Amino acid sequence: MRADFSLFDQYVFGRAAQPPFSFPITAFHAAADKKVTAPMVARWAELTSGAFVALPVQGHHLFVMATGDQRPAKEAWLTAIVHQLAQLM
Repeated sequence: MRADFSLFDQYVFGRAAQPPFSFPITAFHAAADKKVTAPMVARWAELTSGAFVALPVQGHHLFVMATGDQRPAKEAWLTAIVHQLAQLM
């Protein structure tokens, strides 16, 4: 967690003057996340001239921890990642 907070406190975006990437970007967000919202995740579209898709995961901010009722959310997320990667092959 310390590394996460350090990132939040110290990160400076450095790509503003750079051209967008040309590869596709798939971004995920937890539908019940109150800290990282769908509109925030949608801004990743600005970083590519390729395809962009934002996919919701039915969980909260820490769904990736897969504890208790969050396990189905993590499984769905991992399945979606595999599906997105398969489309690139």
